[in-house]
Amino acid sequence: MNSVFHSPSLTHIGSSSLLYWYQLTDSNSTPSYFNSQILPTLKQSLSLALAYYLPLAGYLKWPLRSSKPIVSYTPNDGVSLTVAESNVANFDTLISNEMHQATDLHPLVPHLILFDEKVEVLALQITVFPHQGFCIGTSARHSVVGGKTASMFMRSWTYLCNYGTRGNIEKNPCLPPELTPSFDRSIIKDPTGLDMLFLNKWLAIFDKVKNPTRGA
Repeated sequence: MNSVFHSPSLTHIGSSSLLYWYQLTDSNSTPSYFNSQILPTLKQSLSLALAYYLPLAGYLKWPLRSSKPIVSYTPNDGVSLTVAESNVANFDTLISNEMHQATDLHPLVPHLILFDEKVEVLALQITVFPHQGFCIGTSARHSVVGGKTASMFMRSWTYLCNYGTRGNIEKNPCLPPELTPSFDRSIIKDPTGLDMLFLNKWLAIFDKVKNPTRGA
């Protein structure tokens, strides 16, 4: 049966990954304290942040009859969140400006799940380093989540998390205007069709990579 989506193209849509480091004192970075006090606040504030950034909980699709990919999401969608514990003792080295192997960071980066007809927009991973701190790793489809969006989302999550640590998380806090996203696409004017121009160039590059002997 033929798929109604251009799945092979979606597999080559680029992603970007970021790591955010948080150093803690010895007393509030034990596994028991982290799991009972910090992690619940992180999860609850994440849910509140995603309510404002709902497309990040959706999927990138490319329907056969559509000229371009679309972001599909519903109120019931969610983001993959992995919680892990690291036995690495060189937390201070990882967060320093010193050079270190990139492979040391790979276990901290979440993987975006690829389905037959869609790909995740965002995946998150929280890794705790006992008695040292924790790291939040993000992976996102760059075609959906640009640098500004990623920054605003993390700042919003931080804002709501800080709000929750003051015992106000149950009061459904509102984001300040500078962190509230806008989804009004009518303000974006593209009279010359640059979106399709860049998309067609990207498809041509993808086709050349997939079929290097074509046109030779």
